[in-house]
Amino acid sequence: SLLSPRFQVRPIPRHRRQAAEDPTCAGSELLSTTYISPLSSSSSTSSPRPIFAAPYVTSTTGTGLVHTSPAHGVEDWEAWRAFQSRLDPSKPLGDVLCAVDGTGRFSEVLGQMAEEGVRERLIGKEVLGDGTGAVIDLLREHGKLLKEVEVAHKYPYDWRTKKPVIFR
Repeated sequence: SLLSPRFQVRPIPRHRRQAAEDPTCAGSELLSTTYISPLSSSSSTSSPRPIFAAPYVTSTTGTGLVHTSPAHGVEDWEAWRAFQSRLDPSKPLGDVLCAVDGTGRFSEVLGQMAEEGVRERLIGKEVLGDGTGAVIDLLREHGKLLKEVEVAHKYPYDWRTKKPVIFR
């Protein structure tokens, strides 16, 4: 995930636990930390994912915190590559998994990235169609959906079909 250094984080208390105060932190305080995918279960072997900054993520043109997909866009690829190079410049960059096939649907590669119940419900769905609703449903069922808001993304569009272009 990428963030703007000015992003403000407000912890959300669990249902049974009330926070004594409502602390915030600057986004820069989250740098070099990790998170676990919200679709992972407590028994999942999902690896922690890094939080790092990128120059194109700002708090003025969005939330200031975004998910990065190095297999799906030039900016995300460059940010991931720069982050990996800073970790260990002598280590060659590994492969990036891409769970979207040539038709814009979740593919079998998702099997390497998500647990069984998630895989079964997403594989074959259109990423920019019914797959979006399926992910939202899964987040809701896992108790991880905090708020659902429709956002107009800045996708490149194919001039002939007028459909978004998905980078792979």
